[in-house]
This record gives sequence, C-alpha cells and structure tokens, in this order.
Amino acid sequence: SIEAFYNSVEHFQPLFIGLNCATGPRFMTDHLRTLASISAFPVSVYPNAGLPDSDGNYEETAEILAQHIEPFLEQNWVNVIGGCCGTTPDHIRAMVDLASRFSPRSYSDRKRSIVSGIETIEISEDTIPLVVGERTNVIGSRRFKKLIAQDEFEKAAEIGRRQARGGAHIIDVCMADPDREELDDILRFLPLLTRMVKIPLMIDSTDAVVLEEALKLCQGKSIINSINLEDGEDRFETVVPLAKKYGASLVVGCIDEDPEDGMAVTVERKLEIATRSHELLTQKYSIPEQDLIFDPLVFPVGTGDQKYSASAVATIDGVRAIAETFPHCNTTLGISNVSFGLPPAGREVLNSVFLYHCIQAGLSMAIVNSERMQ
Repeated sequence: SIEAFYNSVEHFQPLFIGLNCATGPRFMTDHLRTLASISAFPVSVYPNAGLPDSDGNYEETAEILAQHIEPFLEQNWVNVIGGCCGTTPDHIRAMVDLASRFSPRSYSDRKRSIVSGIETIEISEDTIPLVVGERTNVIGSRRFKKLIAQDEFEKAAEIGRRQARGGAHIIDVCMADPDREELDDILRFLPLLTRMVKIPLMIDSTDAVVLEEALKLCQGKSIINSINLEDGEDRFETVVPLAKKYGASLVVGCIDEDPEDGMAVTVERKLEIATRSHELLTQKYSIPEQDLIFDPLVFPVGTGDQKYSASAVATIDGVRAIAETFPHCNTTLGISNVSFGLPPAGREVLNSVFLYHCIQAGLSMAIVNSERMQ
C-alpha cells in the first residue's frame, strides 16, 4: 500500500515524496489522496502523458494533461509537479501556467505511531490494544523451539501464519536459543514468514548483529524488542543507531543499573526509569517519541515471593502512569508472565483478568497467544 511505502521511507526525512511515471495522472488519484493526507513532507507528482499506444507513443496533449492534474491542485494535494514519459516542453509550460493559479499543499509533522509490514497499522485510541502474537518465540513456545531444532522452518513459519489468522496485528519473533546459532536461524526463518504474513514484525533479540540482519529482511516499519538501561547507555548506543537506520520502533524495558532494584517492580520505579529513558532517547538520541514503546514489566505473582505479590497491580498502575505522562508514546506487556508457574486452568483466568485491567489502564500492545483470544 502507499501507506506502507511511506512508512518505510519516512525516517530518511526526504526532500519530497511522491508518484511518477508508470501511468497517466488519472490512475494516481487514490494513491495521491492518501499520500497527501499522511505525508509530513512535500508531495510530488510526475505523471506520464497518459498511457502509451501499441507503438509506444504518448498521445495525451499538454492541455489534456493539465486538465487531469488540475484536481490535484484544487484539492491541495501536491507541492511539486512535473512530467515523465511522453511529456514535452509544451506539457511543462502548461503545468507551470496551471500551478501559478494555486497555492502549494500545506503540511506538518503529525505525531502518528505507525508500524507496518506490507500492511500498515496506526497505534491510536481507535486501534488499541493491538495483539502481538507470541508463539514464534523459542523461549516462550516449546513447540516452536522443537520445530526450529529439527530445522522444520516451513512448519515453524506456519505458527506465525496461524497467529495472524487468529487475530494478531503484529508477530513477535525470537530465535535466541543458546544451543543454536541465532543469526543462522533468523536468516532462514524470516524470508519464509514474510511470504506468509503481511503484518508488522517485532524482532526480539539482544544481539545487534541479529537485529540488523533481521531488519534487512523485514518489510515496512518493524519493532525492536528491546533496549534498557541495565548496563547504562551501552545498549542504547548499540541498538538506537539501527532503529534510526532502518526506521524501527523501540520497545524500552523499565530496567536500569540499580544492583538491587534494577527491574522496576513499583509504579514509582517504572515511571522513574521510563522518564529517564524518554529523556535520553528523545533528546540525546533524537528518536521520535511516537516510536517509543515502554514495557513496564510483568512479574509472576504466584511464586510466593512477597516482593512480587502485588506486582500485577503495580504494573497496571505503571501502564496508566506512563500513558498519562507520555501520551505520544505506547506501552506493551508480555501478559502471560503474570501467571507463570500456576496450573494451566488458573493461568488462563488470571491472564484474562490481568489483560482486562491493563487495557482499561491504556495498554497499547498485548503480547499474547492470539489463537487463544476470546
């Protein structure tokens, strides 16, 4: 789609972006309308002089081409116009005369949170919570891990397809098995998955080399999962340049260097780390805040450890606090972590209740098994 194309190149901050060649102006109308509605940059249109005949000649006159372009100017869709195949100095003169009667398109940078594969998803009040399919993960799915261990990559990719069919808006991919070569596995897996699904991908890895090679294979605007301040800014300095190079969004975990309380449990610590991370990423590293997705962390509540007995409530409050403090950023959680270690029947009930309250608090993305969503 034109939206997915725009999302793929937006981070390059182009001088202008538009349509050229291929067709005459009449067939550009729908794409141009959409592009004009979303672009933070000048929009251009360079049509052919119609479509060629069987001998390769373009018969559309300068006057007719100008008539076809005039609605684009009337609707205030464009900033730059020109001509491609079949156009002559007469065509250009006619367009110059036409353009002199209209003002160029107005544009501004709207803070939209966007991710995309071939299809685009806007993260907004109208679309949240988005479902992130969790089953293509060697850490979280024994079946997926077994298929990868057996080199059954086609069957493993089918799990991703089923997550998409089950309602996932995004697919999380993790190949970090210490018994295998993560890079080799992701290079074999992603080309298969991207042929099966059109939705965005979330690449879950701590290895910068793996992240970069994965981003090269992803379509559109992907998500990196994740970075944090566990080692100070080391991870930021390694991964943020990749996010800027490939235009990826960033999951930011609420973790810092504190030797005793590095993984934020209380709502105060979650917001403290999110605030510090936000300041660093937006001011020092120049990441647009709409590309930040905070993970307030989910801890198992059934371990018997008193430290985590009330942690689910703190996470819900953390989602709310981050959403209110940084309204242009987003939040995500691995929902099933809350019930880790509990009997299966109890897990599903607890997961559902926890998810409900997280959604009420403003959660943007829930990492879950989409095939079990009710």
